Amino acid sequence: MVDRHGRAVADEVERLLATTLQPIRMPPVCRFRRIELPLDHVPDRTELEGRLKGPKRTAYYARVLLARLDRGEQLPRSFAYPVQTWRFGDELTMVFLAGEVVVDYALRLKRQLEADRTWVTAYANDAPCYIASARVIREGGMRWTSR
Repeated sequence: MVDRHGRAVADEVERLLATTLQPIRMPPVCRFRRIELPLDHVPDRTELEGRLKGPKRTAYYARVLLARLDRGEQLPRSFAYPVQTWRFGDELTMVFLAGEVVVDYALRLKRQLEADRTWVTAYANDAPCYIASARVIREGGMRWTSR
C-alpha cells in the first residue's frame, strides 16, 4: 500500500510539473471560524467506569472524563470545529479542515468552489477526531468502542 500510494503521489507531481503552471497574483484573504459540531455520543458515568477495564488509551480518557464529572463539571456535548480558508482572488481557494475528514467534504467543497481552483487540507489547526459525513454515518461509519 505504501509503495502504491507513494507512486500515485509521484505520478501526480510529474503530471503537474509537465503542465503550464499559473502564478498566483492576488494576496490571500484569510478567514477563520469555529463551527459547533454536536458529538454523536456522550458517555454516562456507568459507561466510563466500564471503559476503565479497556485498552490503555481508552482507560486513560475514561479517567480524564470521570475526573471532570467528580469535579461537578458536565461533559461537552459539542466541539468547536475550526475551519480556515485562504482565498487568492479567483485563482485559488485553500480550505483547511481539522481532524481526519472523509473525502465527501473535499468533493462537496470542490463542487461548490470550482474543483480546479480548490485545495482542501485535512489535519489542519487541530486533530480532534474522525469527522464522518452524513453518508458515512448512514453506512455505519467508523465506530470506536471500548472493546
